[in-house]
Amino acid sequence: MEFVPVLRWSFVLALLSVLGAPIAAVVFRPLPGRGGAFSLPVALVVFAVATFWLGQVTYGRHAVVAGVLVVAGCTGLAHRYGDGPDWRAVAGGAAVFLAGFLLYLLFSAYNAAITPAGGEQFLHYGLSNALMGADTLPPEDFWGAGEPIRYYYGTQLQVASLSLLSGADLRYGFYLGLGTFYGVLFVTAYGLVGSVLAARDRSYPLGGAFGAVFVAVAGSLTAFLRLAFEFFPAPIREHTGEALFGALVADHRYTFEEAIATQGTGSEWLWWNARYVVEGGLYEFPLYSFVKSDLHGHGLSTGYVLLAAALGLSYYHTPSGQRSRRLAVVFGGFGTVAGLFGFMNTWSLPTAVGLAWLTIAAAGSHPATLLPGGRRLVIAGTGTARRLVDEAWRLVLAALLAVPVGLIGVLLASPFLLGGVPTNDGIGFFPPQSQPGQFLSIYGGLLVLFAGLLLVRSLGTGTPQRPATRLGLVASVLVLVAAS
Repeated sequence: MEFVPVLRWSFVLALLSVLGAPIAAVVFRPLPGRGGAFSLPVALVVFAVATFWLGQVTYGRHAVVAGVLVVAGCTGLAHRYGDGPDWRAVAGGAAVFLAGFLLYLLFSAYNAAITPAGGEQFLHYGLSNALMGADTLPPEDFWGAGEPIRYYYGTQLQVASLSLLSGADLRYGFYLGLGTFYGVLFVTAYGLVGSVLAARDRSYPLGGAFGAVFVAVAGSLTAFLRLAFEFFPAPIREHTGEALFGALVADHRYTFEEAIATQGTGSEWLWWNARYVVEGGLYEFPLYSFVKSDLHGHGLSTGYVLLAAALGLSYYHTPSGQRSRRLAVVFGGFGTVAGLFGFMNTWSLPTAVGLAWLTIAAAGSHPATLLPGGRRLVIAGTGTARRLVDEAWRLVLAALLAVPVGLIGVLLASPFLLGGVPTNDGIGFFPPQSQPGQFLSIYGGLLVLFAGLLLVRSLGTGTPQRPATRLGLVASVLVLVAAS
């Protein structure tokens, strides 16, 4: 392993973490440690959006340095209007990030290569290299001389920008960038899950560590079920074989025996085939994307998706009377993350909008209180009918308030969305539905956890205490989730 590029890269990330800490302290003030774990992810979001816009005029090391100065300007504003970060929490988050970062570097030290077997590594390395020498954004298409690239280049832009900032050659920066995205996923999962459990008077570090491992290391249920398939009783194998291996047979023209050989035995297990679960689709869990080691935005933006969820948690715990802070979290926080998604992984832009919608609707503060004089729009009353009407009204108001989040995201990503979007098939409003067995083989573990939580939380909260009634409630929710 080359240690000098690693040290330079680490210094840049440490600088961004220090600059991001005051911003995170303002945005995540209600959370434990004032959101110290989110210091680096927050700084990277601001840095990426600033560099993207500066690059529309001029790009290079000077523009990247200017992007850092934009982050520093936001830091100054946060210092002026905030209470300052909890540096112990910032240091703890940095240690967790470093654990994920070094874990990935240890893996890449023995596997680093740009090969045809790496998915679209040639494309992503070539695009990153084109960005390293670009004068403005978007860069020139290295496969179509003289034409601007028409591809989601937000991930490659971050890798190229950090490479320029640290002085690392791209041959090192490519995998250092992957390690950075993995570390961001690691620490964001740690901070989010730890904060959720701390709100229930549970251990923040223990819960955060569990969340980091569960999200960044563990995979879907499919791999376990496939490896356990040969130990199932014959009747169970007969009824589960199609759900577990049918996609490999349909999409790869394997025989059923060949499909089992590549995924159902430990001795010949082929990791590449783990994503083929539903016919016609690719279902990659986070670790899979990092093992594949290309720069696809849909695989590497997962840490920022969790950051958006953390914004929702911060809003949820913000008192109703702090209207300005809640507005800043919704339109400043969610809007900026949505803007990053716009040119990094446009598929995730609606995710940011949807999370904003759910956050505004589910928080204790009524959505109407975000509007001037909005308390007049609250439907008061204690009757069942009034409560149902008010809950429906909350959903409608929250949806209306989430629309500007999408508009802000589109505006921030507009240079890409207006001229750089690749050819696509549009939006699938009613895409083909997956088979129940295949769906459960991927998400069955999550559904079991969700059902267990719902069952436990229903005890002593006014839900009928008859076991049959509670089980019926859980089953109804699971059916609705599976049907969706």
